[in-house]
Amino acid sequence: MDSATLVWPFFTDAHRKLAASLEEWAEREITEGIAGAERQLDGQKGGSVTGTGDVDAACRSVVRKLGKAGWLRYTVPAAYGGAHDQLDVRSLCIARETLARISGLADVSFAMQGLGSGPITLFGSRALKERYLRRVGRGEAIAAFAISETNAGSDIAAMETSARRDGNDYVIDGEKTWISNGGIADFYVVFCRLASDEARSAGRRKPKDLGMRAAAERGAASRPQFIAIVVEPDDSGFSVAERIETIAPHPLARIRFDNCRVPADRVVGEPEHRQERLRHQVDRRQDVPGRGRHQCEPPPGQVPIGPA
Repeated sequence: MDSATLVWPFFTDAHRKLAASLEEWAEREITEGIAGAERQLDGQKGGSVTGTGDVDAACRSVVRKLGKAGWLRYTVPAAYGGAHDQLDVRSLCIARETLARISGLADVSFAMQGLGSGPITLFGSRALKERYLRRVGRGEAIAAFAISETNAGSDIAAMETSARRDGNDYVIDGEKTWISNGGIADFYVVFCRLASDEARSAGRRKPKDLGMRAAAERGAASRPQFIAIVVEPDDSGFSVAERIETIAPHPLARIRFDNCRVPADRVVGEPEHRQERLRHQVDRRQDVPGRGRHQCEPPPGQVPIGPA
């Protein structure tokens, strides 16, 4: 990371120490190992199962390295083995910029541990946090984040993947695509449209003699509702439909849900706040990946770009 940037007033000595220590470690542990394998992957001509396996193995390796060295502690809060009481966006930006200079795969691997577990950190129950966050911070579980769809991109309002309540479970149907870590993740935070008979019936009722407040409440009830659910690869009805090749190799996939049954206790967030929180998470994910510095404009001639 540019040392001139680190003298800016919103960076502390701890941030400067992080930048120096991570750069030293990455030069030693990643340049010859992961980055070398990455260059070899770049030279492969795609489509082979062997090539996909090599990408997967490289990603798993870098996650283990990052976890063992303690760098993934910055992606989870201190209560679950993290470096800070709350996630520190400046530390995340420093880590990403430092890793990206050496290896794109290392950057993606680090970013996805935070992005994939982010909704759980921010809004998950204590049980969900205990189940996933410690393993994420140790590099023992690989995280993924599933919003994007072929016809919707990452527009939540246009999503078609649905979840319906069935007893103590939710049943998910649909597809997500361009999912980083797709095919190797130990869990996916999947964003779904909630199939609610109650909401649909509220939307069909005629607004007869409704006051303004009642009409507003009826309108809110008729709007689509959304939830996030943690899906594991062994859940019935989950499958990897396609592995997607990229110019910069990293695990990417289209994933499918065919009557995928997930326990209701894996829903992230309280029902009355889910949609607002999901939108907050989408906004938050575009801040860290899209910027190399916290709340700053990029250097002249550079455009911040975040993942789809």
